[in-house]
Amino acid sequence: MPKLLSPVAIGLIALLNLTSCINRTEWLASVGNQRISKNDVNLRYEMMKLANPKITQKEAMEQLISYKVRSEILAGLGQRITPQEITTEIETMKKEAKWDSKVAALLRGYQRNHSFSEVYLYPKIVDKKIKNIFDNDKVFHEKEISVASTLLNRAKADPTKLEMIAGEMGLPFFRGTFSEADKTIQWDTSRGIASNNFTIPKEPWFSDQLKKEVLSKTETGKIFPEMVPFWFGYLIVRRDPNAKNSYDFSVSVAPRKALWEWVNQKSFLLPITRFDG
Repeated sequence: MPKLLSPVAIGLIALLNLTSCINRTEWLASVGNQRISKNDVNLRYEMMKLANPKITQKEAMEQLISYKVRSEILAGLGQRITPQEITTEIETMKKEAKWDSKVAALLRGYQRNHSFSEVYLYPKIVDKKIKNIFDNDKVFHEKEISVASTLLNRAKADPTKLEMIAGEMGLPFFRGTFSEADKTIQWDTSRGIASNNFTIPKEPWFSDQLKKEVLSKTETGKIFPEMVPFWFGYLIVRRDPNAKNSYDFSVSVAPRKALWEWVNQKSFLLPITRFDG
């Protein structure tokens, strides 16, 4: 007759089984050989809510999936996150925390969490590295660069015909203005040109960048001598006559393919699975 277990032994076995269930990792998705846990998704969700209270847990999971995909692309290109990049990113965040309460709250609440790097810091660094590679991928952007180059050369030959040339090439054309007091750009879209379904930034950060990097270096009535790259396309800029303390200018855009298209191309054969259905 088999020996019966004592009540103490039975209790220990039950406790071990309970502990095993509690400690078992619940996986929500996988990207290649990398898996994403429910705990990491929950942590990402908590952290991102500080900046975007409307974010959902599903969106947080998709952000981590995107990070895993992009990290696989980096690995395939022979790149990795360096200790210097980690140090630089932390120092940048600490500086931002001095004037940005959301960044301060993020560091205060989560920097010492053992998953902080994997769930927040590494994704941020990977996104920057991927964007830099995408921006400088001349083969991927070859067609768009060629269009922008043609537009630039034709416009430099006769700046007054920028709008006409944009129309002939089927490219968006805008007239913009902003003052030193109100840095938000007011755009006037040109009718009859492919501008109606194309949006272009108007926020102060965009006007500041245009002023410092383009308009301040361009004579009135002249075309800035280089195409100006942004994520949405290559800008050809003409500075127009303006009143004191304001900036008037014209812009034509050679739209370029989006970052997601580049990511999809680079990760075409990478298996992605969502276990939550």
